[in-house]
Amino acid sequence: MAPQAKEICAGLGYFNWDTAISKPFPLGGERVQLHFRAEYFNVFNRANFNGPQVSLSGSGWTPIDEAEPVYPEAARAQNVHGVVNLLVTLDPQARVTHAEVLSGPQVLRAAAIEAVKQWKYQPVIRDGAAVSTLTNATVEFSSGQSGAEQDLAGLMAVPNRRMQLEKELPRSPQQILTDLEQDSEAGDDTRQFYMLDEMTKAALRAGAFDKAAEYAKELLSKASQNPDDVNYGNAIHDGNTVLGRLALRQGDVKNAGRLLLEAGRTPGSTQLNSFGPDMTLARDLLEKGEREVVLQYLTLCGHFWTAGAQRLQAWSKTVRQGGIPEFGSNLR
Repeated sequence: MAPQAKEICAGLGYFNWDTAISKPFPLGGERVQLHFRAEYFNVFNRANFNGPQVSLSGSGWTPIDEAEPVYPEAARAQNVHGVVNLLVTLDPQARVTHAEVLSGPQVLRAAAIEAVKQWKYQPVIRDGAAVSTLTNATVEFSSGQSGAEQDLAGLMAVPNRRMQLEKELPRSPQQILTDLEQDSEAGDDTRQFYMLDEMTKAALRAGAFDKAAEYAKELLSKASQNPDDVNYGNAIHDGNTVLGRLALRQGDVKNAGRLLLEAGRTPGSTQLNSFGPDMTLARDLLEKGEREVVLQYLTLCGHFWTAGAQRLQAWSKTVRQGGIPEFGSNLR
């Protein structure tokens, strides 16, 4: 059983890998098929675990020193490689006191725990004092092949554990933003670019509108300097969406519509291509009667969100009929 800790908090991570597996099965001919689709959010378990005076994070606080794992001889003999995801407890001095395996090949787990226990972190500060922390760690073992495999069956336990901890360890939006800002001080330029995307959205949720505008503009500036980065598409979409929501909040409907279209001109990303765009600004503009600009946005989204073609068509039909679609999980 994992140890119980008091006054825990943790920062947010920045990697967020989503994936989907689809398998068609023909039914009585080529024209009729049954599609099996499995979708995995944050498949590498590197995104946010919400949590407040205890908080959790996906990739978690950035280690300042990572001991390399020792590839077990038993795993080498069996040619087993893969990723082990762990929930790590840090004391106020940022020493690893406990590591709970969430998923990963059984033969690699002990070696992953041993490696993580040697990792070093910066202390986490809450209200001016160092506190204990729960965070995530990911240890990759490679046998020389290209890329480590994820234990997809084991990963199903990760979201369950995350939901349990989210209920036990809630954080306020302001605490989430504060944790992100603290954690953004660590890491290289690439990591800080990713963190800036999360900080932009977190600032908006926290009601820190000046910060949200500042972060969104910086995010778009950095995106223009990194057009080949895998997070480029997310940055274009998220930065313009946040600025659009801020513009609408100030009553500038025209500029909000322009920014919505800029968000729709993103080339896409792993996440956007699989799960689609944030429709919050589109919904808010529809409530202002701005149907034409939203229809243009839905058309733009179809260029990268081919997996959501049917939903986009249905939403467009509802808008043309004068309604506001039920955007469901695409309201973020």
